Amino acid sequence: MKIGTTQLIAENIEPQNGKSLAIYNGNTKICDVDISKMRPSNLGEKKYSFGLFADIHVTGNNSTAGTRFDKGVTFAESQGASFCCVAGDITTIGFWYPIVEGGSNPTSYYYPNQFEEYRSICKKHSIPIYASCGNHESYNGYNITGTYTDIYGKDPALVVNNLEKLQEYTGDGLLFTKTYGDDVFVFVGQSIGSHPMADTSLQWLYETLEANRNKRCFVFVHSYVSRDSSGNPL
Repeated sequence: MKIGTTQLIAENIEPQNGKSLAIYNGNTKICDVDISKMRPSNLGEKKYSFGLFADIHVTGNNSTAGTRFDKGVTFAESQGASFCCVAGDITTIGFWYPIVEGGSNPTSYYYPNQFEEYRSICKKHSIPIYASCGNHESYNGYNITGTYTDIYGKDPALVVNNLEKLQEYTGDGLLFTKTYGDDVFVFVGQSIGSHPMADTSLQWLYETLEANRNKRCFVFVHSYVSRDSSGNPL
């Protein structure tokens, strides 16, 4: 197996004091890539740093995934990170636990436990954590933009607006920005499990980048978007 760094651009420099990049396949370490010579000279002092996560997939009730995420944020804090970002798949099933999966009529009951675990982990830490939605927040056809009745749960009359719940548990919505210094962090949540980005979200992203054309922008999306992949990125 040949591993190279031809896809890395000059701006993708190694972290301060970083020496190598570990390549894993699942839990199996494949190799280390030397990155010690990637750092350009005359960079000046570091402005700030932040932690980046994706696919943390907490499952609720003090899950193993939650413990790993908690340790990851603790490590970011120990390295002086100013905040952390999660690029989608905060949970495994979103707000709705499936009884019958897939098909045109999936059935689920309201199950906020996974978002509750995520929120409890965030509250343990001193730095902010910003998260956007992935396809698993719209798991089993229950879109993060939808409103559903808990007909299979403990309260059949309960009506749940997923976006309102997302705001409640994460502090942010589907599409939002955060500013740190002169930089803009843009979070484009995936509203539908089967599409990487809705047309309305793409338009919002375009307008947001245009409004911040003269600033450095970091964009966080969950699914890879191209004209040849699923969804309608055009």
